Amino acid sequence: MEHINLISFLCVLVLIVYTRFLIRQPEHIKMRVIKIQIFFVLAYNVVIHILVSTKTPVELSTISYFVVPVILYLGLEKLNVWAVYASLMSGFFYYFSMVIAGNSMYGHFPAYSVLTSLYNHGTLMIYAFVILSTQSFVKKERTQIWIGLALTIVFVLLIRPVVNHPGRIFIYEILEANVVNMYLPNYLAIGFVVYYILFVLFLYASSNIVHLASKWVHPNK
Repeated sequence: MEHINLISFLCVLVLIVYTRFLIRQPEHIKMRVIKIQIFFVLAYNVVIHILVSTKTPVELSTISYFVVPVILYLGLEKLNVWAVYASLMSGFFYYFSMVIAGNSMYGHFPAYSVLTSLYNHGTLMIYAFVILSTQSFVKKERTQIWIGLALTIVFVLLIRPVVNHPGRIFIYEILEANVVNMYLPNYLAIGFVVYYILFVLFLYASSNIVHLASKWVHPNK
């Protein structure tokens, strides 16, 4: 597929306009709309990852395709902070990489795969802002995000031996510090130490994203 960078940038613009419009609607309408959108995300990924493919859901975004619908449809509001965090992180970094380097990273993917991924990640972003518009989050709720991150990392590492997908799996590239092996082969010891310290600091800092976004949406709370 060609022109992925441009298509992704246009999608970002559409997402901004659409999300601003949706969150201004009455709560029952925007929740109904996002439930319909999330349903298509769940249905597509059940078929792709479970019924048809042997690809194991291990990426944060792929896990979110299943976890977010469960939290949304079962009304597990106490877990919304994790769902919003996972959705924001997945959506932001996906669209950032698509706009910056979409052609080189995903140009060899079939068109349906790129377009459905744009929809899935876009829906996660929309979901996050819809929930943020209806519920405020406080700083102490970061604990749930830390627990969610720890459980995700443990799950991803435990199933590593059975994951045989031939393509790139970014979460393993991150957890296994591929960048250190690639660029610092002669300084692996210090490289790994510095890398994992920075990685933990990044996760710690990123856990503030929901609280900060909530303050931006609800400045008086």
